[in-house]
Amino acid sequence: MVFKAIPMKTSLFTSLQKLVLGAAPAFIMVVAVLSFSRCWEGLEPEPAPAPLSRIAGLAEQIPWEALGKGKLGFTHVLEWTDLYVLDIDSKTSFGVANIWGPVISPDGKNVAFQSQSTVGIYSLETGSVTTIPNDPPLTYRNADWTADSQGVIFMGFKPDHYIGGGTLFRQSIAGANKATILTLPDTVGFGSPVSASINNRLVLAISKVYISGSLWKSSVYSLNQDGSGLTLLVPATSVYSDNSPLATETQGASPIWSPDGSRIAYMKSTSKFADFYKTEIMVMDHDGGNTTVVTSFATGVVAFEPQAGRSLAWSPDGKKLAFIRFDGSGSGLKHIYVVNVDGSKETRVTSQGGDYRNLSWSR
Repeated sequence: MVFKAIPMKTSLFTSLQKLVLGAAPAFIMVVAVLSFSRCWEGLEPEPAPAPLSRIAGLAEQIPWEALGKGKLGFTHVLEWTDLYVLDIDSKTSFGVANIWGPVISPDGKNVAFQSQSTVGIYSLETGSVTTIPNDPPLTYRNADWTADSQGVIFMGFKPDHYIGGGTLFRQSIAGANKATILTLPDTVGFGSPVSASINNRLVLAISKVYISGSLWKSSVYSLNQDGSGLTLLVPATSVYSDNSPLATETQGASPIWSPDGSRIAYMKSTSKFADFYKTEIMVMDHDGGNTTVVTSFATGVVAFEPQAGRSLAWSPDGKKLAFIRFDGSGSGLKHIYVVNVDGSKETRVTSQGGDYRNLSWSR
């Protein structure tokens, strides 16, 4: 497999700047500062990790019958980040210690993860680790898989540029040359990991960057894997009522393709000044049409923490969605839930609250 680098064109910068909503009034920027000043905390290069190693699975009751099939992976952050994998078919679980930002490949054989300044590939079958050489001074992170499990798509950042800008790359795990997909101007930033469909179409969130150093107004876009065909699917909006100077903000994040490439799930957040977020899990057609609400809840900013990885995952058969949300107790603890795509049978998967991140669901 050979990839060809796609040069960026000025028109792409212009279209991004026009499609992502423009500057907001000063008081709305204050809201952004208060809400998102810590949004990307943790994206600085992490300390040298301990060696990856297998550990015991979760010591809690799992509602296996509600999960269907496949491997559901997620991280639990304590002193370091540990990956836990629920092997639904065998009704067992296991863990991998000391792994940063892991995402299981669709075929369930490998895990892409953040390895210092580059991307590592961990084999679930052999325990071996390979890495993708980076191009200093770029730091690679936020990796996800191509739909055929033969390549990874990841973001590259210059030193001290973990908010605005950044470049999206594609790389075969067999070692083919990297291909540049998309480079963002400093005025916008990646608001979520990227998701690839079986039709070679990508979906991701792109956010406005404010002078405070925070991301806000996250919109959902799709594009081809060669960087062409950038399309706005879910625009961020600001609506002002007649009797209030404060806007109701709506934005989308954590978009992900269904396994068959026909639909996209994403998280839609609506907020007002000093209010908690209302988050809705939405499903739409590949072109942004026929949008439906799967479930909704009052929550914090879990859907919009780019450093927390993906907050949504489709089941391999496309019938269920797993998602992360706060438990609603005010403790700041999160739980993992699963729900049918038609909104029925919402079930909490984890019995112990914690800092859960990086959802992925493989065959």
